[in-house]
Amino acid sequence: MTITERITKPLLEEAQLGQRLNESVRVPMHSDFSLMLAMLVDDVRMHSQFHLPHDEITEPEISDDSLRRHFSLPDKAPLALTQLAQISQYGQAELAEKGLFSSIHLTNMLKEKPIAFKNDKCHIPSNVLENTSLYCQLKHQKSDAIPKQRKEFDAKAWLQSLQNTVVNSPFQTLTA
Repeated sequence: MTITERITKPLLEEAQLGQRLNESVRVPMHSDFSLMLAMLVDDVRMHSQFHLPHDEITEPEISDDSLRRHFSLPDKAPLALTQLAQISQYGQAELAEKGLFSSIHLTNMLKEKPIAFKNDKCHIPSNVLENTSLYCQLKHQKSDAIPKQRKEFDAKAWLQSLQNTVVNSPFQTLTA
């Protein structure tokens, strides 16, 4: 059983910890505080405090096709084959054997060949995915452990927890 199978829901924000994070600061439990901070998602943009409203900005429509027409550029070279019949385009061994490299270069300039045989833009190699955070791995798997929409920041609850921490602080009792 891997770590991703054992953990069902990553910690996305401090609110999931409740008062435990504040208590670990108030009562000097540095190891618990460090552990809880380490368990939080490392991308702070996922925390609800940083969920700000988005402004709608309208920009002029500029597409790849319109720019190609404007500058009289040829069609975009395909990244991958779309049909199996296109494999015959790669039969250049005969020209290379005869030393006609300029002919190969000329035909490629007139009509570019696809770079790869297969185009899967959603595929991420497993060795790359294993080097990402748990949150990123669960997001790529489209796991149900990650909510589809972030919660709005609850300022009242945050201020209440801050007030509780300050009231119960040992420094507050020393100054009183």
